[in-house]
Amino acid sequence: MSDDEKKKKPPKETMEEKKDRRKKIINSVIITELKVGANGKVGPSVALSYPEGSSSESNIRSVAQFCFPDLTEFPKAEMEDELFSFVLTEDTGDRCFGYCLRKLPPGSGPRFPIAFTVMAYFPCYHLYSNILDQIVKNFQGASLDLIRVMLDNVMNCELPDPGQIFEVTLHDGTKLQFHRPDEEDSQLEHVNFEPILNCLDVKNIMTVFASLLVERRTIFVGSRLGTISSCVQSCLALLYPFTWQHICIPVLPQTLLSFCCAPMPFVVGVMRNHLPEVMTLPMEQVLIVDVDNNQFLRRPSDVDDCQLLPDEFWVPIEKA
Repeated sequence: MSDDEKKKKPPKETMEEKKDRRKKIINSVIITELKVGANGKVGPSVALSYPEGSSSESNIRSVAQFCFPDLTEFPKAEMEDELFSFVLTEDTGDRCFGYCLRKLPPGSGPRFPIAFTVMAYFPCYHLYSNILDQIVKNFQGASLDLIRVMLDNVMNCELPDPGQIFEVTLHDGTKLQFHRPDEEDSQLEHVNFEPILNCLDVKNIMTVFASLLVERRTIFVGSRLGTISSCVQSCLALLYPFTWQHICIPVLPQTLLSFCCAPMPFVVGVMRNHLPEVMTLPMEQVLIVDVDNNQFLRRPSDVDDCQLLPDEFWVPIEKA
């Protein structure tokens, strides 16, 4: 490494700095819009990055990739709001959770959606969906200053000890209280199980569960970002008290579809319009779950993962 490169390299974060950073309720907020560039191509444009300078250009590009894995599908005249989440693994190995709300701005005719993203180290679906609602409300009122005031208040809050209540004060004085669950329960309390229960029947959920227990390569396919990401993360939460130690990407951008060829275990989500490309890839021993149609598009040919577990394990689950 040259002397110039050494000078540009940021100082290594101390353990105390890392501890303080992880105490914050949010790490950063990025509001991204889609715009047509001078070259005629559609690309992300950052309307707000908070705190200023907290996100590098590479990090913003990564967030934009996961917020718009279906970039070529826009503009649209109509679109339901979509709330979904993703996970980024930092250079240190820490996982940072992204919570994204996408919606079309007011107006008529074909338009590009706006993505509101909160990045945090603490997994808490309900907390961050409420924060996103407030950000959207103020953004639609064209008041970035009010958004910054609200985010300043949130950033000044620290997470309490497990099992305690913490309070967030919004810009208008509204106080929201949230309960931080005990650490051993957080994986179950902060995941939205409704989509997986609506999309797959008991037998198929059990098949996916068994496949994950044996670390099977698994791909979830669907037409909605929120449904895919929720199904991926809820299935992994079902492994509790075990945790998934391998690749997990709730929704793969098109530029990363080659991950489906990885030789190691993985769990990923894929948009339905990318499925034809995925099916041409050289994949072995992979389980492909169609969450739109409650079926498997591909299963390992040599073994039924459900048969690897005893009957007495399945009976109480089926009854429940």
